[in-house]
Amino acid sequence: MLKLKALLLTQGMHGMISQVEGLANALGLSFKHEKIQLKNIWNLIPPKFTPVFDGILEKKFICDSKVIISCGRKSVIPSILLKRRFKNEVFNIHIQDPKVNFNNFDSIICPEHDDLLGDNVIKTKGAIHYLTNKEIQKNINYLKPNQGDKKIVTFIIGGPNKYYSFSEKQMERMFAKIKNMFILTKYKLIIIPSYRTPENIIKLAYNYFNEDHLVIKERDKKAYLSSLGLANIIIVTCDSTSMISEAAMTGKPVYVAQMPNKRSIHRFEKFYKLFQDLGIIRNLENKIEHWTYNGLDEVSRAAIIVKEKMKKNGIAKTFISTSYDISFAEAFQGKGPLFKIYATKGSKYIDIRGSWYHMDMGNGEKAKFQPGRWMTKMEDEKFKNRVLEIMEEEVILNFKNRQGASQDFYDIDGEDEE
Repeated sequence: MLKLKALLLTQGMHGMISQVEGLANALGLSFKHEKIQLKNIWNLIPPKFTPVFDGILEKKFICDSKVIISCGRKSVIPSILLKRRFKNEVFNIHIQDPKVNFNNFDSIICPEHDDLLGDNVIKTKGAIHYLTNKEIQKNINYLKPNQGDKKIVTFIIGGPNKYYSFSEKQMERMFAKIKNMFILTKYKLIIIPSYRTPENIIKLAYNYFNEDHLVIKERDKKAYLSSLGLANIIIVTCDSTSMISEAAMTGKPVYVAQMPNKRSIHRFEKFYKLFQDLGIIRNLENKIEHWTYNGLDEVSRAAIIVKEKMKKNGIAKTFISTSYDISFAEAFQGKGPLFKIYATKGSKYIDIRGSWYHMDMGNGEKAKFQPGRWMTKMEDEKFKNRVLEIMEEEVILNFKNRQGASQDFYDIDGEDEE
């Protein structure tokens, strides 16, 4: 049996990718990822004022999936577009507040501190992500710090955003506090940059700590996983609820390194309070403490709820395996393997007379239709089942037996970019 396949839609930012891939993995789905870009001024317009049509997409893509998982403002529009086009044939999930009517989605997953309410809203404690304890243990020996009998402190550095500036002066003060608290008390430091950490801050950290500590200068997922596994204590800068949520899965003490904010951080403060109440985080002050808590695994909890919703919608069924993965949207839009047979080499079950197609229904009857009415015709269950029978015979089995020309089965321009 083949896994159900998910189409992941994001703006390409690491935090968003972590969330959509984390959910897809927790649901047991295979997936492909599409980076969403909108044309011109539509990049600046909020989703609730953006028209839902594919003309605003910078790049068109093929949906060959029954599950759509989106995250981020720009991915809202294509998710809604596909849901409207395929209706109950797809199950669409949005992560974070979509800023549009919630009824456009089958499920919405958002952090508890966002205060969203709705029958299809699933609240999580912090952000969901792709990290697992199994992956951490697998990579724990990737880094080999010369620690001797010293304990390990992992320091994860974020980067500037609209709330925090990450000036060199601010970071130097933070480095000095960490040095006084931990290094002078015989801790070994591992410093991990994020995808948003400016090069000058990485260089500053390297010059400040490099003498006897491990500063990772490149973005390295294995180093990140290893550092979480090796750590006795974890420090995370205050700019990222996602990084704090990832650290919270370890069950280890997590210090949040606060810095001056440029604007209101009301949502951050609600998040900090929730995690403080859960016994996960404490602010980085001048005192070393040790505490434990049950590591968070919110993505698994959310996935259980989503699976139940998918079952009710008739989506959570695995495909019957053949050697060929049918392109769901292409087949149903009149662009896929079946229509290639019609248009290029013909089918023994199809007669083309001008603009009309006549399909042998297998019982002596003929079904008459035009390509432009394909979607309407596919609503007829009898017609749809006959289409799938023909695809099984003339596409899938030919592919499995290596019969016919390869160009009849592959569209090179449409290959996935993994």
